[in-house]
Amino acid sequence: MDSIQKAVEALIAKHGGLRAAARATRLDHGYLCRLRKGHKDNPSRSVLAALGLQREVTYRQKPPRQKKQISRLPTTDLSGPA
Repeated sequence: MDSIQKAVEALIAKHGGLRAAARATRLDHGYLCRLRKGHKDNPSRSVLAALGLQREVTYRQKPPRQKKQISRLPTTDLSGPA
């Protein structure tokens, strides 16, 4: 469960239900439900603020690409009889 889902669950527990949490945060109850189930995962700043969250983006270095080995097939003379 990611932090968005945990925040929605905590909000629902605090307010006693999904619809009560939606009223308290002025968010659509259907949208809160989709966030809770993980069907939506990129809420706006205002939704994050209503959930008491902020976006944090991290970057990491990609591992180096490994070179593919190319196998050479024997060549065939297609020019016809010599």
